[in-house]
Amino acid sequence: MNPTRRTVLKSTGAMATLLSLGIVTAEQAQAAGRAGFDAKNLQDAIKALGGSVSANDQVQIISPDIAENGAVVPVGAI
Repeated sequence: MNPTRRTVLKSTGAMATLLSLGIVTAEQAQAAGRAGFDAKNLQDAIKALGGSVSANDQVQIISPDIAENGAVVPVGAI
């Protein structure tokens, strides 16, 4: 397999996001192997790491439907 720069950035970005949100622990990330990186969506990636998806109504993400400038989009969380 010859990973391109885009693929590497996408994979590491997805794993970093999962780690920073606490969805995946560091031990799970190190033991993930290729299955976690080859997943096509978030649910498959979490299942590959041995986790499960759960709904949470305690966190809300606030963002506009359309942003005036795509480089600067205000996002908030409650």
